[in-house]
Amino acid sequence: MPSKFSCRQLRETGQSFESFLLVRGLDMETDRERLRTIYNRDFKISFRTPTPGFSSMLYGMKIANLAYVTKTRVRFFSLNRWADVWFPEKGRMKLESDISKHHKSLLAKIFYDRAEYLHGKHGVDVQVQGPHEARDGQLLIHLDLNRKEVLTLRLRNGGTQPVTLTHLFPLCRTPQFAFYSGDQELPCSLGPGECYELHIHCKTSFVGYFPATVLWELLGPGELGSEGTGTFYIARFLAAVAHSPLAARLKPTTPFTRTRVPGNPVATNRIEEGERPDRTKGYDLKLSMALGTYYPPPRLRQLLPILLQGTSIFTAPKEIAEIKAQLETALQWRNYEVKLRLLLHLEELQMERDIRHYDLESVPMIWDPVDQNPRLLTLEVPGVTESRPSVLRGDHLFALLSSETHQEDPITYKGFVHKVELDRVKLSFSMSLLNRFVDGLTFKVNFTFNRQPLRVQHRALELTGRWLLWPVLFPVASREVPLLPASVNLKLYDRSLESNPEQLQAVKHIVMGTTRPAPYIIFGPPGTGKTVTLVEAIKQPFCNWDAKKGDYVFPTKKKLQEYRVLITTLITASRLVSAQFPIGHFTHVFIDEAGHSMEPESLVAIAGLVEVKETDNPGGQLVLAGDPRQLGPVLRSPLTQKHGLGYSLLERLLTYNALYKKGPGGYNPQFITKLLRNYRSHPTILDIPNRLYYEGELQACADEVDRERFCRWEGLPQQGFPIIFHGVMGKDEREGNSPSFFNPEEAATVTFYLKLLLAPSSKKGKARLSPRSVGIISPYRKQVEKIRYCINKLDKELRELDDIKDLKVGSVEEFQG
Repeated sequence: MPSKFSCRQLRETGQSFESFLLVRGLDMETDRERLRTIYNRDFKISFRTPTPGFSSMLYGMKIANLAYVTKTRVRFFSLNRWADVWFPEKGRMKLESDISKHHKSLLAKIFYDRAEYLHGKHGVDVQVQGPHEARDGQLLIHLDLNRKEVLTLRLRNGGTQPVTLTHLFPLCRTPQFAFYSGDQELPCSLGPGECYELHIHCKTSFVGYFPATVLWELLGPGELGSEGTGTFYIARFLAAVAHSPLAARLKPTTPFTRTRVPGNPVATNRIEEGERPDRTKGYDLKLSMALGTYYPPPRLRQLLPILLQGTSIFTAPKEIAEIKAQLETALQWRNYEVKLRLLLHLEELQMERDIRHYDLESVPMIWDPVDQNPRLLTLEVPGVTESRPSVLRGDHLFALLSSETHQEDPITYKGFVHKVELDRVKLSFSMSLLNRFVDGLTFKVNFTFNRQPLRVQHRALELTGRWLLWPVLFPVASREVPLLPASVNLKLYDRSLESNPEQLQAVKHIVMGTTRPAPYIIFGPPGTGKTVTLVEAIKQPFCNWDAKKGDYVFPTKKKLQEYRVLITTLITASRLVSAQFPIGHFTHVFIDEAGHSMEPESLVAIAGLVEVKETDNPGGQLVLAGDPRQLGPVLRSPLTQKHGLGYSLLERLLTYNALYKKGPGGYNPQFITKLLRNYRSHPTILDIPNRLYYEGELQACADEVDRERFCRWEGLPQQGFPIIFHGVMGKDEREGNSPSFFNPEEAATVTFYLKLLLAPSSKKGKARLSPRSVGIISPYRKQVEKIRYCINKLDKELRELDDIKDLKVGSVEEFQG
């Protein structure tokens, strides 16, 4: 068979393909045409050099007796991926064999204290020969795909006394490494000047980052025969690295620097304020109810370090014991305000500590060339695009001139944020600073966080007692008083709900209000139509976006009262409370994604807006929609996580209140509806969460044409099964002072799949999938940033798609709901 490749090249390519199949779990595939597709579409693109065609590769494997080939079937023989076709077996070491419990515990330790094992001892050290790069205590071997590199680690006794090498452990869980020792058997003595060599063969067919560790155990001079004493260890940490071209362009732009947490911010008696941005523009809503400051008590701040130590109530000092007792007592109406207020204070103290990670030392500012009224200074804030720290218009920070930090009582300048643009903020400072300012003047900068959400939560707790909301927060029964006559027939706006009995049931109970004063709960897994159900129960929506002004406006209370429906966030609802809306104005308060908020956050939209009446009319109907199986509240303090602030109001009622418990006949529909029909997912995607979390009750009801649309896509390893598990052996990286991780190879792999999904169809010249139909989720904000950079900047094909900006890349929180 004519071929420009030698038989050896054909055979090696075939063996690499066999390894490729094995890693992907496709080693049992025997259909010749399916293997051809995998070879041409997935395998060949990982090579940077010319690669044999599929038939030529099969020919090479066949003549080497490494494959059985017919017209329709192919069977590769079961081979060791590191067989002696390119590595001699003589002297090859077994990996992680014969390791005692003592050694296993030692191996776990060395990863947390690497520096101790990198230094030579008693004159014994390791010499490295072969292509490598030493970086951060690691030996990096850069590989081209399918090209072998050999590294030699030479353990040399440079001391004056003999030592004994007792054990050698090569530790590796990937097939990219093979280890070969010499003829010397262990234990062996190494006299002064003598060496013990370990040869490491590295080769890979895949891009990625492949770590390994080598550990030598030795007995020090004069200690032979002494058990344990005199034993010392030396280690080397290796990594074989093969980058895809795209991943190579995503390397860290600057080395990662771990942020040093400074002490408390500099406190001075002299503070000069800049000009606050005008936040009253378009704001006609008069706020007549006062909002307190609700600062954490100074004594609690002093006691926090002791609280974090976890001392027992019975052995702690009296003050500490009292606080711990408050934290550990179950939440009841009697301790409701006291416990939740304490938890909010503890959360704020942790937020104060966390914000110190972002303080900056000796950073320059420059004049903003655009804004002149007022004149602004520009400060670069690395990480502000990731909300690390979160900086919004109207927030403030404190700046101290670097040249004055050692003065007895320097001036602290309070700067207000007027604009946030990418990685810089524009600030207004006092005229005394602006009059002496020159470009490049450096400052020590302390960041702050917006306390407004905490303040309105504290006020909501205060109002809870004033308005006696216990029948809502700790419900025991319904008063069975409907808002509408029982004879009323509902006319649905969304007729599709008529075929869903659970949604229809929920809408009827919500509109009738027969649950009052108890909340009505819509408990629904992802894609079951919780929000659709809420919308059906709502009549006339209102939006405060003013197209003429190009901004959001807040009309007067009189104007707002003309509308039957107001839609806000939980925290924004506090403005209605501050405006002292009539307590009975709203018949219903709906909270969507109620499982994602802390209970005090939900209270902001309840206390002061919902009233429980002792008359025949029980007051407003509270409706909570959400799923406690999804993301809960995001907390910072370990104390608040431990003592219940992570419980949403929705989850607390579902977990502890008898009205919402599931009985032998299911849930009581008067108080709760569990939605069961999923309109989003393919049955195979739904299967695992259904069995693990939802008692197998979910029903796949997504449109069959939509859900099956890509089930025969040629990119699927298994046709009909619309999920791909693609393992990527990339390295988690960080850059600058951002604590967020990113993985270049994973970002490159996502980009590769995007190109396959969004590539124009050969038949019609149109994209086979619209970018607006694609969502990419990552738990790390920096990874989100890198993937966006790949799509919008680095990859020419993707960035030239007309509607590529409709593609959503975000964190898990951004996709919640």
